[in-house]
Amino acid sequence: ARRMSWACARMTVTGVRSIELGVRDLHQSAEFYTKVWALEEVSAAGDTMHFRATGGEHHVLTIRERPQASLLGVHFAVADRGAVDQLCAKAKGYGVAVADDPAPLDASAGGGYGFRFETPDRLPMTISSDSAQHPDVVVDRSRPTKISHVVLNSARTDDQVPFFIDVLGFKVSDSTHMMEFLRCSADHHSVAIFRNNGPSLNHVAY
Repeated sequence: ARRMSWACARMTVTGVRSIELGVRDLHQSAEFYTKVWALEEVSAAGDTMHFRATGGEHHVLTIRERPQASLLGVHFAVADRGAVDQLCAKAKGYGVAVADDPAPLDASAGGGYGFRFETPDRLPMTISSDSAQHPDVVVDRSRPTKISHVVLNSARTDDQVPFFIDVLGFKVSDSTHMMEFLRCSADHHSVAIFRNNGPSLNHVAY
């Protein structure tokens, strides 16, 4: 029984790795995130830039220049490649759109091993393991350390919550008439589903 519990726990999301956004002006947005939010650029190529916080994750934010502002991805961490494979199979079994089978990821974005998929609301997500980590973690209370949580708007909350629980292994922390708070770590919540017009991004908290 203990082995089963450990295996089930291992095949769940363990945290929010990063957020990926489409922005209308790449360089203006980069200036905002570096000067106002004090994030640091870690890599850039063409229309894409990656930024880190003071924690160990390779990056917490990716921005890509696009014709309109958009959510391009919420990136989740898992323990290892086996968990990636298992969650990919579960997502396919649930019937959501999975872009492709798990594979090595772009080295300029921290590498690792993962796959892209969509929630029942068709919002883009990625699950990955083995991404590059920064050894120079800094304790600076005036700067972001990591992504605390992501709040998603949805007009179909009852479709979204079971997916995060049944497929990704989240647990309900709190429920209100406005939001469902879901956790995958020691944080109170890593994702919240807001009863609203959607699907769209409501906000990201660092």
